Amino acid sequence: MGLDVYLGYGKGRRGVQEDSKKYPNHYFKIGYFRSSYNDWGLNRVLRKTIDKDLYYIFEPKDRYDFTPKWEKCREKCVEVLNEFKEFIEKLGNVSVMCISPPMYSISDYKPPENEKEATTIFLKNRDSKSEYLFKSYSNIEGSFYLDGIKCFAFINGKDYSKNNCVYVVYEPELSDKNENSEKALYKEYIEALEIVLETIDYVLDFPEPERKKYKLHWSA
Repeated sequence: MGLDVYLGYGKGRRGVQEDSKKYPNHYFKIGYFRSSYNDWGLNRVLRKTIDKDLYYIFEPKDRYDFTPKWEKCREKCVEVLNEFKEFIEKLGNVSVMCISPPMYSISDYKPPENEKEATTIFLKNRDSKSEYLFKSYSNIEGSFYLDGIKCFAFINGKDYSKNNCVYVVYEPELSDKNENSEKALYKEYIEALEIVLETIDYVLDFPEPERKKYKLHWSA
């Protein structure tokens, strides 16, 4: 599940979807953007870093079929792209995740009250005979990363429900083992924003009467 944005033309809503001139193999296209709802969707990544996203750029305002103010959108897209690049230059290949209390409870579950009890829970999960599809998962007992992760900070805070939580600053594993850039983690997101800009410029290249025929179809 996620946000899907399509560029349409005319009353028949003929879809426009072309490979990017700069990044033809990217899953974003000129005329199509997608942000999944998980932690690594474009909107989530942008909000976690600079608190601006596709909603900020295009301002759909609960509309699912609308004509953006393309010139204004271009200004905002350039703004978001520049802010994101500048922030990632400082951040590097680092991310933040929130570990909150479980949203459900089990009456007979007793949380650990000391290091020994926590160690016992860890060993039980590490040495379980159950085969998890992933080595990283969460359950009533906690969040487990059995292949290990590199962490830099544990920050006490509140989550979106105002419950106590811990924000973990960590270094995710890069999908491309050969990518050594200090901002490689966010490379595809920078490319995605550049394709969003390509899409806006695609529309702006048309004269004004023709330009008004282009609309965005916003899935959510």
